[in-house]
Formats: sequence, structure tokens, C-alpha cells
Amino acid sequence: MKKTAYYFLVFLTIAIAIFLEYTNNFAFFKFFKPITTILIIGIPMLFGKKNHQKYNRAIITALIFCLGGDIFLLNPDHFVFGLASFLVGHLIFAYAFISLKGFGKNLISLIILGLIAGTYLIYLKPNLGDLFIPVLFYISAIVFMNWQAICLYLKEKTNAYLLLATGATLFTFSDSVIAFNKFVTPFEIAGVIILTCYWISIFLIADSSNRISSH
Repeated sequence: MKKTAYYFLVFLTIAIAIFLEYTNNFAFFKFFKPITTILIIGIPMLFGKKNHQKYNRAIITALIFCLGGDIFLLNPDHFVFGLASFLVGHLIFAYAFISLKGFGKNLISLIILGLIAGTYLIYLKPNLGDLFIPVLFYISAIVFMNWQAICLYLKEKTNAYLLLATGATLFTFSDSVIAFNKFVTPFEIAGVIILTCYWISIFLIADSSNRISSH
């Protein structure tokens, strides 16, 4: 299948899954949610550059953990398992980003991300209860992943790395909306915002496998 047709299929399933979630059609949503992520996993498998096999394998592995998180989160009782699965995924994403240009050390971006994350964690803390420590570890992992993606762009300001950093940032934003909706105040369109940002984010990260330049 040509890349254009495949990408159209990906975005079609994204739109269908979001519509099913918004209309509370859970029976079909629980099928389309994992299928959508599986199709995104197919991007680096089918279209990733051959000279970046290490990066591609890491991205595929991280996306598989995201798929696991998707499946766990279909059951609210499995929230912690979903959290753990995504946490591992973030760490593998960070490893993939580091494999491209080395460990990013831009302190200004780290301080900015840390201040935002720390402020948000303090805001959430009264509502977290026993989940404070798991959420702390999770936030630390996603901030680290986001930081390394941003560092990539700051090292080499290409469109490919800009899209990658955008994807990582959208992932962080999606998770912040999940936290607000779960621990602070549920709101009607939370699912639409969360899923839209999440799938665009992992699409951009997956798509980086065929956009990044050679070492």
C-alpha cells in the first residue's frame, strides 16, 4: 500500500474512534481504539528508513507499550497498569531519540518543562491519594521523553525534528488532560481532546521514522 493511502486509512480510523468515544459507543470503540494504534505502529514498520533500523525498532517497541496502555485503559480498574505501560513506552521513546544525536543536555528547556510539570503535580496532589508516587514517576518519565525530543530539535532545527518535538509535546498535553479529567473535574469533551492529541502525537513520532536524515 502506498504511504498516502495508508496515512488516509490511519486518519480515517482516528476519526471513527474519536466519534465512537464521543457518542459513547463503547462496544465498537474498544475495537477501533487498539486498531488505530496498531495502524500507527505499522508506519515505522512499513515506511521507516532502512538506515535507521535501531531507531525504528525502538519506536515500534515504544508504540507497542502504548498499545498495551490503550488496552489497559479501556477498563478504569486497570488505570495503574495502563500508567505503567505508557511509562515504559516513554522511556523507550527517550532512548530512541537519544540514539539519533546523543543525550540532550539543554538545561533551559529542562528547567521550563520541570517547572510546568512540578506546578501541575502540586496542583494535582490533593486529589491523587495513593497514586501520588506512581503519578510522580510517570510525570518524570514523560518530561524526560519530551525534553530529549526538544533537545533533538535544538541540536538540529529541521522540520523532521520539529514535528517530532511537537508530537512529544502533544503526548504530554494529552496526559495532562487525562489527569485533569480523572483527578480534578471530568468534562464532556475530554475524550475528544485526549484522543486527538494522543493519536496525532504518536503519528508524528511514528512518521519521524521516514523523515529523519542520516547520521
